[in-house]
Amino acid sequence: MSVLTKKALLKALGHVLERKPFKKITVQDLTQECGISRMTFYYHFKDIYDMLEWALETEMEEMFKQSNQENCADWLQGCLRVFHFALAHKEYALKLLPVMDQTELADYLYEVAYRFTRRTVNTLVGDRKISEEDKCFVAENWTFCMIGTLLKWGRNGMKERPEDIVRRFAILFDEGVTGLLDRLAWHDVPAEKEALPD
Repeated sequence: MSVLTKKALLKALGHVLERKPFKKITVQDLTQECGISRMTFYYHFKDIYDMLEWALETEMEEMFKQSNQENCADWLQGCLRVFHFALAHKEYALKLLPVMDQTELADYLYEVAYRFTRRTVNTLVGDRKISEEDKCFVAENWTFCMIGTLLKWGRNGMKERPEDIVRRFAILFDEGVTGLLDRLAWHDVPAEKEALPD
């Protein structure tokens, strides 16, 4: 019943978004829309952002769990599913994505995506000797790239095909991430002790 209530509240948000901008929506709007008490809402969520965080995590976990973390091609398919999910809910996504980077929600979206990029980076490191700090650096920048692209795509009206975006991600990965891991790998001398390039 708990999950059904959460989904009902999320559906109510979609309906209210048809009438009001996101920033003006209140908890009372949602509870009136689906006929539950404010107490029931606060039993499940602390606020509307908390509800959206739950929805994001639930959806992204579902999209990425089928992706093989040891295979970047599968991971990129996970990215493609994220973009297609937004496109399938375009009416609501166009109202939410433009304001997401002005809220803590973008930080949460980043945190969810980072878990997947970090897992993939850990696998791709293979036998390379790379510090934890460098692994974090690669995963962080990969995540910023993906989330930044998703938010910009939303702000621009989601006009570009997801396949074209993910194709560029694949090229960026092949040319950038694997090369970066090679450059960051320790050889005879730990990376932090090597002289910086002129």
